[in-house]
Amino acid sequence: MLVDDGAGRVRAGHRPGAELRQRHRAEHLGRGLQAVIDLARANGVPMLGLRGNVLDASMVEKVRQAGLGIGGWACNDAAAIAKMFDLGVDVFTTDRPDLALDLRAGRQRRA
Repeated sequence: MLVDDGAGRVRAGHRPGAELRQRHRAEHLGRGLQAVIDLARANGVPMLGLRGNVLDASMVEKVRQAGLGIGGWACNDAAAIAKMFDLGVDVFTTDRPDLALDLRAGRQRRA
């Protein structure tokens, strides 16, 4: 299937409905976090997952105020993992679960 991305470019589509999804994304492109929140709420999505290196406290607060859960992904070193613990996200992904468990245990011992 070929899909018009709404900007005059045609690309290969992989799933039925790809054209509609691509247009919907293009409508929200550049509108920032609020647009993502609005789109999630309009479609019954209960949680957002954002790349850990762009996630900050103000984003977490804004997402939570909207009634959504928040997670981080690609948190693969000690600093990124510690940041997720500090931000209090609901969930995060990592290629280093051993490191995440060690860091969490260290925090629990200090608490």
